[in-house]
This record gives sequence, C-alpha cells and structure tokens, in this order.
Amino acid sequence: MTKHRYFTSILVLLLLAFALTGCMDGLFKLQIKEVEAPTFSLDEDEDGTFMLTMSCATKGATIRYEYNDMWPNDNSIKYTEPIEIKENTVIYAKAFKKNHFHSLTSRFSKSFKVDPMTMEPAGGFFITPPIITLECPTEEIEIRYTLDGSIPTEKSILYEAPFVLTSNAKMIARAFRENWSPSSIVEGLFNISEVASEMAYIPGGTFTMGRTRGDGESDEYPAHSVDIDSFYMDKYPVTVGQYYLTMGYNTDYSYHIKMDVPATGNWGYAVKYCNLRSMAEGLTPAYSLHGSTNPANWGIVPATESDSSWRDMVCDWDADGYRLPTEAEWEYAARGGSHSADFLYSGSDDINTVAWYYGNSMNALHDAGEKMPNSLGIYDMSGNIREWCWDWYKADYYESSPTQNPRGPDSGLYHVLRGGYWEDYPANCQVSHRFIHVRPYTTSYANGFRVCRSAK
Repeated sequence: MTKHRYFTSILVLLLLAFALTGCMDGLFKLQIKEVEAPTFSLDEDEDGTFMLTMSCATKGATIRYEYNDMWPNDNSIKYTEPIEIKENTVIYAKAFKKNHFHSLTSRFSKSFKVDPMTMEPAGGFFITPPIITLECPTEEIEIRYTLDGSIPTEKSILYEAPFVLTSNAKMIARAFRENWSPSSIVEGLFNISEVASEMAYIPGGTFTMGRTRGDGESDEYPAHSVDIDSFYMDKYPVTVGQYYLTMGYNTDYSYHIKMDVPATGNWGYAVKYCNLRSMAEGLTPAYSLHGSTNPANWGIVPATESDSSWRDMVCDWDADGYRLPTEAEWEYAARGGSHSADFLYSGSDDINTVAWYYGNSMNALHDAGEKMPNSLGIYDMSGNIREWCWDWYKADYYESSPTQNPRGPDSGLYHVLRGGYWEDYPANCQVSHRFIHVRPYTTSYANGFRVCRSAK
C-alpha cells in the first residue's frame, strides 16, 4: 500500500512538471519576440549627394550600426538621422528593443569608382617628342602613371601637368581618390624618334667626281669636274619612325619598334615617300607619274625590274618638295662640298670613326647618327645603309656626263645606290663607289635613302 502511494505521487509530480513546462513555453513565446532586421534606402539628391536611411518594422526598436567589418551590438553607433554616403562604404546594422531578441544583422554597401580618364595622344609613332596630357572628370583625384608597362599604384609617378615624352614608353595611367575604387587604366604605346628630321644646307660649288685616290672599279672613272647648285639634304637617312609616319602605316602596335634605325625600302617606295612628305608639309611634290603628283594615283609599287609601269617617273627640278639626290649631289655632299679634304670615306680616312661596316657593326643595322658626321654635319653617308639616288645606272656614264648638275642617263634598268651598308667591305663604303641592285623595286635590308630639296 505504501509502495503504491509512492508511485502515484511520482506520477502526479511528473504530470504536473510537464504541464508547467508547456505553460511556461507558451508564456515565453508570447512575451519574448525577435526584432525585425533593419532595412536600407539610398536616395540621391539633385546635387549628386547620396543619403542613406535606415528603418525597422518593429515599433520602438533602436538601430545600432558599425562601419566596414565591425559587427554591431547594443553599444554601437545609434542611428538617428540619414547618413551621407560619399565614399566606399560598408555598414552592418542591428535593431534592439527591450524584452525582445535583437534582430538579425543587415548589411549595406555602396562603392564609388573614379570616372574613366583620357590620354592625349593615345600612343603611336612620333618624329618629334609628343606632349602628354592626362585628364579625369572626377574631382579630388590624383593621376598616377608608369612608363614601363606596369599597372600604376598610388605610389607611382604623380601627374601634375602636361609633359614632353622624349623616349619610347609603354605608358599606363590611372586616377585615384581616397576611399574610392580607382579608375580603369588607360594605356598607350609610344614609339618616339630621337633622330630629328633636320636638313643641312649644301652650298653649291665645283668638285672632282669619281675615283680620286687609290684604285677603284671601272665605273668610277674617269674622274671629272662637276658643278653643283646649292641644295638641302637630310642630315640623317630617313628613319623607320619618319618613314612609317609619312607613309601612313598602321600605328596600332603592341610592341616597340626601332624608330631611329634607317628605313629599308626600294626605289619606288623612296619616291613615293618624297611626294607624301611634300604633300604633308604643303610643298610642291617633285615627282609625277602619268601626269599625277599624288601617289594614290600611281598604283602599287612595282615588284620586279621587269615591270616598267614606274619607269616613266618624271622629276620637276624646280619644285620645292622633297626628292632623291642625284648621284652627283650625293657624292658632292658625301665629300663635304667643294672645300673639304679628299677623304676616302665621308668625313674621314678612318672608316671606324664615320661608318658601320662588317668590321664593327656586329652584323646589325644601327641607329642613325651614332658615328661622326662629315664637315657639312651629315651622318652615315659611308656605311650603315646604302642610299638610293635618282639616276639610272650606266657603267660608262662618266665618259659623257654633263659638267653642270648631271642627272644621269635618260633611261635604264637599275637605279644607282651609294655609300655601302653595315655588312659591306670598306672599299664599298668609299665616297666614289657606285652600286646597283638588280631588283630596284625589291626591298632589301641593305638599301635605304635620304632626301633633299632644291635651294631656289
């Protein structure tokens, strides 16, 4: 009987405990609720100002927030009014209310990116150093740039004002503003010629043309007296930079080219260059074909010497535009005019001081103007690159050549080349040596040119 009462008492207590637990749970659920999570509204004013408003659906709740990676608690910043957002911002917010569970955390983010910037010019080929201008419409920014192709950082070179870029560069620029995402990069590849397009004045005079010292080839004889009118001549062979720019070649390159080595090309392209350069500078072109001075009307440059379509090219000797020198003008300038010493090479008897040839060139074409000039200030007339002349070649022309401004035979198969090149023998670099290329319209790594103008 006693045992029965004992078990009955335990059962009653258990039932009472379950009942109380259920009631408390219900009571708890009725009295303690979770606060709704904050929500965000971002509005932009007419002046471009962004204002952030926070709100909570639970009446009487207080919103607390922190910036960036901080988690809010009941001691965090209390939200009381809209917040101005003017830089990259991340906000975490919670809502709190007495006798309520705090809300879940809400996250807001807003990023600002600097506007795209511009680079002027945007790269290309330049025969004179360009002035670089960088601009960005976003206020309170700093523009940083590099010249080696690396991506700019906030520690890169600071752009302060337009500047002159004097050498090849792969320039990349970017604009920065504190606590903003930087602008997208702008980049340009600059191929800049450091060899100026300068001309030397060659005063007229009389000189002895042909072999004057030592032994030479039969076509260098007889030496004979020639009178030359004054003219202007390029101090340097036409360089790659000058050639590409004048010919309008594509400048969209992703790599640097050697801007200051002499351009290599055939006689036809040299003549075309002369007229294009004259037209670009507002001068009267010297050459015409089929009655036109515009190379666009000449057709393609002939590929072989058997193509006679350009053999009717005519030179207007009174035009003020650019042209190839005659063979006599070339030798006269190479010798330094009428009052210079009778050197074997252009400017010296020591080939190493004035010329690149097989003995010193290391099997490579070199930048124009690296050796010493002659007495007229003209470079590379011996070695480095052979140079086209206007004249048709005739082996015995000297036997009947006019004494006043000779301009070569009226016709022929090949045009004259002078000066020797970077892999030539010394004898071929002498000022009296004559050379022909059996394919005058075919480009060769050894053949280039320089231009001159009549001085009227």
